[in-house]
Amino acid sequence: MIRYIFFSLAALFSAALFSGVQAQPLPSLNDNQRGGGRTLRYTPDGEDFVIVNGDRKFNRALYGSHEASRVETGDVPEFALYLPRMGGNLSFGLVCGEDSIALNEASRIESRYRAGSRVYTIEDPLLQGGRLILTALALADKDGGIWQIRSERVPAGARLTWRFGGASDKRFSRGGDMGVDPPDSFDLKPEYCQGNEYILSGNTFSLRFGQHSGTEERMLYGSFPEGARLGTDDWPVLYGTVPLSGTRYLALSVDPAIRTLSLADEFSRAEESRRALAARIRFHTPDPWFNPLGGALAVAADGIWDGQVWLHGAVGWRMPLSGWRAAYTGDALGWHDRARQHFNAYAASQVTGVPQTISHPAQDPEMNLARSEKRWGTPQYSNGYICRNPYRNDQMHHYDMNLFYIDELLWHLNWTGDLEYARQMWPVITRHLEWEKRNYDPDDDGLYDAYACIWASDALYYNSGAVTHSTAYNYRAHKMAALIAGKIGEDPEPYRREVEKIRKALNDRLWMSDRGHWAEYQDFMGHQRLHPNAGLWTIYHAIDGETADPFQAWQATRYVDTEIPHIPVCAAGLPDGGVYHPLYDQLVALCLECEQCSLCRGDAHGSCLFPGRTQGRGISPAQKFRIGWDVPGRQSRQLRADQFLRCCPGRVLPRLW
Repeated sequence: MIRYIFFSLAALFSAALFSGVQAQPLPSLNDNQRGGGRTLRYTPDGEDFVIVNGDRKFNRALYGSHEASRVETGDVPEFALYLPRMGGNLSFGLVCGEDSIALNEASRIESRYRAGSRVYTIEDPLLQGGRLILTALALADKDGGIWQIRSERVPAGARLTWRFGGASDKRFSRGGDMGVDPPDSFDLKPEYCQGNEYILSGNTFSLRFGQHSGTEERMLYGSFPEGARLGTDDWPVLYGTVPLSGTRYLALSVDPAIRTLSLADEFSRAEESRRALAARIRFHTPDPWFNPLGGALAVAADGIWDGQVWLHGAVGWRMPLSGWRAAYTGDALGWHDRARQHFNAYAASQVTGVPQTISHPAQDPEMNLARSEKRWGTPQYSNGYICRNPYRNDQMHHYDMNLFYIDELLWHLNWTGDLEYARQMWPVITRHLEWEKRNYDPDDDGLYDAYACIWASDALYYNSGAVTHSTAYNYRAHKMAALIAGKIGEDPEPYRREVEKIRKALNDRLWMSDRGHWAEYQDFMGHQRLHPNAGLWTIYHAIDGETADPFQAWQATRYVDTEIPHIPVCAAGLPDGGVYHPLYDQLVALCLECEQCSLCRGDAHGSCLFPGRTQGRGISPAQKFRIGWDVPGRQSRQLRADQFLRCCPGRVLPRLW
């Protein structure tokens, strides 16, 4: 389980070590902020991310159903629907007697992102010591959103107002992705309202939109509290108002049934769904900045599930890709059924009827020979290749998604121990191994080239070299194939021989004993030089691929400690002088308090690896570093610090299962 958590976080926090020429990259909308000072915006509070009087809009999506729809939220109580494409903007106001304000302009707005919901506590002199608590959720099983407004000690006669409009059905360049699409993409604009046709009925409405967007006409429905008064203006925009008292609800959805359902019941169902999802994994650590990530990770994982396969992204790059890292989340979070659906869908996308008829090299001159030519029968586009879309084995894509897909599948078999499924998927595995060998180790030396096969791949190119990280993947794949073969009645010997060949080649050619870590790769041509400056991915893929003995693993992680830059987060408002090292100091402190670790105590080897780092921490030997998760059929685990991380040579992270 630890591997999934840390790999997911590594993808968020790591930076590429290599740069390359990119073909016309999309310009960043944040270029004007480069080199400027940073100020802390969000702070942790338990499992929530909190900001007071923030000014950003539409920077946190809420996902409900497994379609591409979402509710866009921000620091202020202004919202947008993405259905997909622009489905409208919703904002609120407050009227007390002759005075009124937009809720965005209230004197104090505390905004909390609580793993799948946004909760606002709103205070203003107009409320005369009272407050509003507004909670936004995506509907549990429908495309749309629902809002709860609770009023506490508000003055008599206070009224809530709202404004909704701008369902333009506009398609954004990357689905409204931050930093690519303009930050005002989800604002209410008069041009977005053109063609909107409202039909009002009591406290509900129907909206016809999208007639001029180049797609088919669409419908949206809304329901507001009993007693609400609705109207429209010339844009047209829908306006409404209702007295503030107790708890009020309103909802927007593409489902016409929302107009007749109990909104209190729909809100409860959405909240129960959110709670169950967020509880799939929880972090409890000494580092408060780390702890909100558990629920957020589970919600994000659910956001990239489309009902059939795991997607590349939930907002930008919301598209299926057979590999990448998404499919690891299924088993890590207890969704073994989803994992099986994903693997079945892409097993059906493996090419089986196209033998290789074109030999190496078969590179595309229009891509400067950097990619394989897209012709059936080349080494890449032949039997064993797994295509990018589910249940389609007739599409070409340039990535090597096979490598991750098979690794994810093998970890699924480890999680479930399902030998019948292993037997069913055996032909998929063996076709892949033959394909990988044909493409990336055609000289049969046991070391594999790498092309676009890990998360850092867009910045990496090895020119047919012998690469540590891809070789490690193939090592583990053959090792697992040998294990599976012996259990299902197949011959394990060919896979065992490949395992030994890879292990020997790795140690003889890529392990640098004088440095204590692997090289990034070795050149194929010229002087066949080693490239010694290994990336972070090389270290953790080699260890995760089980290529290292315990001492090699320890040496390689010391290379990470001492040679790879540890880039702190620096911002005004952070504790400790505005510099934060994510979790690192806390792990070190826990390690050094370990009663079992003689090296850290200095008893056996003379000196501590991290002298003086625990002073003033106040962390006792009995304090626990806990990662607790609830997975169907598994007991929640808690690991003591001395079980989790040891600094002694020969000890690595323990296996949890």
